[in-house]
Amino acid sequence: DGIPGSIKHINSSYLNLAEVEIEALDLQLDYGIDTSVGYFSANLAATYLYQAKHDYKERSTDGFEELSGHYNMPEWRGRARIWWTYDKYSAGATINYVDSFDQLYRIVPEYTEVDEHTTLDLQASYDLTGNSRITVGALNVTDEDPPWSNSYEGYAVATAGHSPLGTVLYGRVTIRF
Repeated sequence: DGIPGSIKHINSSYLNLAEVEIEALDLQLDYGIDTSVGYFSANLAATYLYQAKHDYKERSTDGFEELSGHYNMPEWRGRARIWWTYDKYSAGATINYVDSFDQLYRIVPEYTEVDEHTTLDLQASYDLTGNSRITVGALNVTDEDPPWSNSYEGYAVATAGHSPLGTVLYGRVTIRF
């Protein structure tokens, strides 16, 4: 008997993630050289996500769903850093990169991907004494907007690492005891 009418929507937001498999390759290259004008170092770090499988198990017969390159699962991300240190001075620059990946909802044909995102960070420090330092810096110096995403927030900020903030200036005083 029950209540007459038709089912309009079923909320199936609760999933039993029985298993998650991640396979990735982390690469890092470091180089440093001491010169008469200071110590220079360079660092390159990258991660290649070649497999990200989720076993949702809504039904016991369901298998894995491959998600690398899909929403919030960029295949590549990386960071390149150069740094200079001389006496009480140091300065550096970091380039951050997040690869493109599929949109959450693929309903607009010309926007099937969240674009790649690259930002530049700068920092400089001065040692005031043997146990104190002052640091100033800026994150996202070029004020890059995060790429548009058709997610709830309008940008992919979760695991992809896109920040909705523009340039962020900061200062820090460090005292070691």
